[in-house]
Amino acid sequence: MGQIVSPAFRSVFPLLALMLLGIFLRSSGMLSETTITQLNKICTKVFIPCLLFNNVYTANLHEAFQLRLFAFELACTLLIAASLYLLVPRLIRDQKTQCSYACSLYWPNCTMFGLPILTSLCGAEGTLTGTIMIVTIAPLFSAGAAVFLERYKSRGHLNGRQLLAHVFANPMLWGSILGVSCNLLRIRLPHVILSPIRSVAGIATPLALICLGGFFKWESSRHLFQPALLGCLCKLLLIPTIVALLALLCGYSGLHVLCLLIIFASPSAVSTFSITDPSFANCELSAMLVSLSSILSVFTYFFWIVLYQSLAQY
Repeated sequence: MGQIVSPAFRSVFPLLALMLLGIFLRSSGMLSETTITQLNKICTKVFIPCLLFNNVYTANLHEAFQLRLFAFELACTLLIAASLYLLVPRLIRDQKTQCSYACSLYWPNCTMFGLPILTSLCGAEGTLTGTIMIVTIAPLFSAGAAVFLERYKSRGHLNGRQLLAHVFANPMLWGSILGVSCNLLRIRLPHVILSPIRSVAGIATPLALICLGGFFKWESSRHLFQPALLGCLCKLLLIPTIVALLALLCGYSGLHVLCLLIIFASPSAVSTFSITDPSFANCELSAMLVSLSSILSVFTYFFWIVLYQSLAQY
């Protein structure tokens, strides 16, 4: 049993420790809300794009990319988007709450959470496979969230030009595109350029997790705990269960199932909070969904990893 629990604990505990550090720094006054917001913006627009660029730039894309796996991942993402698009308005009356639920349940924070766990569990192979899967599907997550936002912002009238502008304004997309381009074109960057990129990439995950912990505000959002908890259960347990079962039915196993599980069991992306507006979304609920799902994901990740490793022995 210890051989199963120990790797799972080693994978998820660093995430929890960094978020708890963020909570401590915020509660002690060493980090203000303004500072946390600014640091999170730097992470999203600079550090994480550098992390994605570095992972893709150094990968063997010809061996790592699998069209059939990407098609399955794409189908699952579209299925989740269509389900949320149709079901959320039928289950929730308030339109602002609908927008917050739809965006938060759809867009996972797989770069910040999924990659460190896959690296810890599977080493270089897990990092490579996970990075390729995240890079190829990330634009669709961004586009889907933009569709939900525009639906509620424009009261159902979608603007194609604004959707495209929103998708291509994402720095993480450009970090991935540049990494893939340099890799496929065999452009070798000099060490004097690559070294600072790798240094910045190394900062991305720890700083982003500290900022996530700093976002958590229990006092002002206590009344939203129950609706946020319901959303977190759907995001962290229901959706990955459906994806994992579909993957097993389609004949996938091993690392591919683990990667799919880790990606779709990721908590809500921070961007689902930062891109919402009080005029068409419940921003307080969005913030609570991001914070609570990020903290709870440490425990649900532990559950999924232990379950996966237990089943892998049979």
